[in-house]
Amino acid sequence: VHGRLDMPELAQLLSGSVLLNPTTLSEGFQTTLIEAIASGASLITTPVPGVPELAERRAPMTVVDQCDAESFAHALR
Repeated sequence: VHGRLDMPELAQLLSGSVLLNPTTLSEGFQTTLIEAIASGASLITTPVPGVPELAERRAPMTVVDQCDAESFAHALR
């Protein structure tokens, strides 16, 4: 846990990482996904709002249909 970070610090921590987004319910567009991509991370996510728009823009992500450990592990491999 790093606490509050400036965007350059956050980008450095996320660069080259993979963000697992197991969210199944959300309201609106998830800015966490945009921040991770902007920082150089890849995503493995469920099909929550905003994901289709990111897919259209060829964001580095994999979408899993099931929100379970096996689906996320398979996508990570």
